[in-house]
Amino acid sequence: MRILPESIGSPHSINSATYEFNRLNSRGGKDDKKGGTLPPLLIKMRKKGQASLEYMIMLALALGVFAAILYVSTSLIISSSTQLGVDSAVRAVQEIKEASDFIYIRGHPSKTQIDVRIPGNIEEVSIGNYTVRLRISVADSYTDVYQVSKGNMTSDTSSICPDGNCREGYYVLSVESLPSGGSHDVNITTV
Repeated sequence: MRILPESIGSPHSINSATYEFNRLNSRGGKDDKKGGTLPPLLIKMRKKGQASLEYMIMLALALGVFAAILYVSTSLIISSSTQLGVDSAVRAVQEIKEASDFIYIRGHPSKTQIDVRIPGNIEEVSIGNYTVRLRISVADSYTDVYQVSKGNMTSDTSSICPDGNCREGYYVLSVESLPSGGSHDVNITTV
């Protein structure tokens, strides 16, 4: 039997996978860095690897930008929440002080009621002598918000902070003038 040169590389005489590999790599390709030529199959694989690497880099950059935006927005939310609590405490102290001054100036038997919102981060409420003070927890420390009134005050705020735990919410405070001659001018109690 005589073998023709055309049939040497045919799929019938060699395993078809080996034939396909030889067929793709026999065409020649781009120059390799070492001076040889790369087969087209390896060139295709390199291009696919480069595209995958580019996709991974783009994904990493997008995740980095997302993480930075998430960090900044979280810190802004926390700081604005803290500032909101401080502003609410400042308003509450101001309202109590203004009501106390109003009753002190009007004299006995003046009396009024005010609605005051106590924020959730309050640690202590102190209304006595000439000072209205709220102690606020800010992160790991405390801040005192206070106002000085014209009259000497006494108060019973035990319903706001029972057992030392202050409760957030709206409270109705009764502010009334005391008869002259006593040690205090204004009495403030929760209703």
